[in-house]
Amino acid sequence: MGILTYKEQQEEKKMMNPSLDKMSNALRDIISQKVTSALTDDEQYEALSKQMFENGERTAHAETDPSSVRLRTYQRRVLNM
Repeated sequence: MGILTYKEQQEEKKMMNPSLDKMSNALRDIISQKVTSALTDDEQYEALSKQMFENGERTAHAETDPSSVRLRTYQRRVLNM
């Protein structure tokens, strides 16, 4: 009997239309699965990484340590503080 916030209105819509909620959950799951599979597909990831270097979008810098080394040293500094 009062004014509802936007979040409360959305929750009420979900309660009043459960099929819409099921459909949105199903779509969210499908999108999440596609993103996860794209990120974990080694062949596709390696092709994308290689393409970035071939197109000149990224370059290799000899004076910069690899990210794994930089992250490890950062973690050691932060944990030792």
